[in-house]
Amino acid sequence: MSGMTKLETSHKQVRIDELIWKIYEKLESRAKEKNSSIKIQLQVTKSSLLEIPGNETLLYLALYNIVENAIKYSFDKPVVITLSEKGNQLYIEVRDEGRGIPADDLMKISETFYRGKNVDTVKGSGIGLSLSKSIFDHHHIVMKIDSVVNVGTSVLLEFPAHS
Repeated sequence: MSGMTKLETSHKQVRIDELIWKIYEKLESRAKEKNSSIKIQLQVTKSSLLEIPGNETLLYLALYNIVENAIKYSFDKPVVITLSEKGNQLYIEVRDEGRGIPADDLMKISETFYRGKNVDTVKGSGIGLSLSKSIFDHHHIVMKIDSVVNVGTSVLLEFPAHS
């Protein structure tokens, strides 16, 4: 984490949709094991919005964490990844219909090592979301998590506006 500032120099143009497809290829079999699936909805007409300056490895890791979490907790229901645009901004929503996150956990969920009280036997370190949040912050991507217990969770990523 401490090396984040050095990373500016490693920024190049990254195709976000390509990262999403790579993650799909990696995680689809894991989703199937849980009787789930990953559905990708691409609703972007301006392809330039899909290209952002950034560190590809870190962005992959941050997005992977979000999708992996959705699969971990979304038993028997698909995880839907929607890429959309509003004005000159790209939005990605990762939505699951899993167990959800209780309101009091939701406030602390992106703290390092924090794990919700209802994770039961699902394995995890509690580092994923805080790491993802740091990476998104570094790339000026806003992460919003919205969740309802026993209904599901939605992680919305709001990318910086393109000039």
